[in-house]
Amino acid sequence: MDRKEYLRDYYLRHKEEYRLNHENYNKAHEKELPLLGKQKRSKRAVAIKENLKNYCENNRIKMNARSAVSVAIKKGKIIKQPCVVCGSCERVDAHHEDYSKKLIVIWLCHECHCKLHAGLIKI
Repeated sequence: MDRKEYLRDYYLRHKEEYRLNHENYNKAHEKELPLLGKQKRSKRAVAIKENLKNYCENNRIKMNARSAVSVAIKKGKIIKQPCVVCGSCERVDAHHEDYSKKLIVIWLCHECHCKLHAGLIKI
């Protein structure tokens, strides 16, 4: 009998005991339990929001360039092209070589874009 089977067998033999322990714990902490989940979610949400705010503040030029490309695509001034490396048309990203030239981009599929930033390919 491997460990997984042993633990399952043990649980089945002591199922009622597990249930009672769980029930007793929930009764003893009924006022705290609903708050714990909300506090964790709240802290996580605040941390994510703070990280995003810091990133945007520290990378203002990048954010402006990305926004300019997004707006140009929506207005039809720029049309997404196939990946210049593999020719794929799925999940194509705009890659900026120079963020000060907002609308001059290289079109790369997501996979090739990741490889470029990892230094696995060069353009």
